[in-house]
Order: sequence, then C-alpha cells, then structure tokens
Amino acid sequence: MILRTAYICIFFLYSYHCLAQSTNELDAALPEPRAYIPDSQYLDFVYHDHDELTRFLRATSARYPNLTALYSIGKSIQGRDLWVMVVSSSPYEHMVGKPDVKYVGNIHGNEPVGRELLLHLIQYFVTSYTTDQYVKWLLDNTRIHIMPSMNPDGFAVSKEGACDGGQGRYNARGFDLNRNFPDYFKQNNKRGQPETDAVKDWISKIQFVLSGSLHGGALVASYPYDNTPNSSKYYKKFGIFEGLAFMPLKVVKSYRGIQVQASKLYMRKRFRLGMTDRHKLPTLR
Repeated sequence: MILRTAYICIFFLYSYHCLAQSTNELDAALPEPRAYIPDSQYLDFVYHDHDELTRFLRATSARYPNLTALYSIGKSIQGRDLWVMVVSSSPYEHMVGKPDVKYVGNIHGNEPVGRELLLHLIQYFVTSYTTDQYVKWLLDNTRIHIMPSMNPDGFAVSKEGACDGGQGRYNARGFDLNRNFPDYFKQNNKRGQPETDAVKDWISKIQFVLSGSLHGGALVASYPYDNTPNSSKYYKKFGIFEGLAFMPLKVVKSYRGIQVQASKLYMRKRFRLGMTDRHKLPTLR
C-alpha cells in the first residue's frame, strides 16, 4: 500500500518544473494538477515563500488538530524555522507498531519541486482522510513527518529563470547541505551547518523506518544503497528498491499514453528511464 503513496507523489511531481520554468511551459499532455486536490482553499500552484509556507502550515494545523502536529526542529542560519508537520490520526505521540516515516524537501534552495509537492501532499492527506479509504488507513497506521524546506535561506535568494548555476542551491554560508552529513565509511571534514545539525538531532530522537528526500530540476529517482567501503565494487541489485523506483513510473507512462524518458541531463547508460542505483553516483554526505 505504500506504493500508492508513491503514485500520488509522482503525479504531483509531474505537475511542477524546476524554478527556471514558467507554468506556460507545462506539457499539454499532462493532466490538470488541480484534479488531484480536493480542497483548493489554502494552496494554489505557485511558489510559496517562507511566510506563506508558515501561514499555510499553521492554518492547516489549526483546522485539523486531530490529524496534524506542527513543530520546528531548529532554525536556519538566517533564523527561519525548519518546520515539520506530522500527519497522522495520532500526531502527538509515538505508538508501538505505528511506524514513523519522513519526507524532506528543498535541501537545495533552488529546487522548489519538493517544497511545493510536500505542501500539497499535506493538504491532500488532511482533506482526504474522511473520503479516501486508503488515506484513512495510511494515517491510522503511520505517522508521516513532512519537512517541506530544509534550506529556506537558499530558497529566499533563488531566482525564477535561473535554474543553471548555484544561486540559492547552498545555505546562507555557501554550504551544500546535501553533502554536509557524516559518511559511514569515510570522514567528512566539512563543517556541520545548523540545518544539517538540526536534522541529525531530529533523526537521533525519532526512529524513522523510511525516508524520502525530494529534489528537482530533472526527473530522476535514485535508490539504495549509497556507498560501500570499496568504491570500486557495487552492491548487487536489490529488487525491492528497484520495484519502489520503477513501479510508479510505469503507472505514469501508461496514463494517457504519456511518453516517459530521462531528461537530457541524465541521458546516460547509468540512468535507465531516469532511474539509477544510488551507489553509481557521487556519494552524498
């Protein structure tokens, strides 16, 4: 059943482009994104700055107190809250046998697709709880922690139309947060940043069993495992991860005959249909 959540996410993903692209460039063959949003009262399909994001999360938490809990794991360098919204029928307490999972978006500030996708996913969950049997089952049996933006400072300085280049990619000190975490096999000498330190403290307190990190700019899904002690040797293929990566893509490909392929950035042998074993790419720390 977790795969159906992936289907929802992949449909939302096709509704957005990277920060450089305008809404006028949307492929005419793609379905109307609002068709997947049962309640458009709070969100529209635009980029939301930090104040708008905060207002939406607070309004949602106030409107759905039995399904949501809003908390901050810390602040960015420039003092913006790193918000997390728990969506569950038991949002305020961990329950034995009810797994905690998390989604993190906008690690690179100029990749807003994850940020907006997760805001709409929150809205989809809370507005569908009483009408969608699967959503009800999911929220009754899982606690989903959603962080729309890990890099709000980077997003604040990103410019629409400037997708190539580093403006907004890094945090306010110029660090790539996606490469600022410890590595299991090799020492990472890069100085820890407030945003990554907050996430490390967060995951040390909550035993997440599943995690998703959403990026943007090109359509690609990478799956475990990330690295090995010997970088010249690859782990064998793991069928469960390949299934999670490829099955949503097959659904999208069959929808109205949409042609799915890797973007030009990933038209290489190691990116079959925009998918890759994560170990074949540079290690993320």
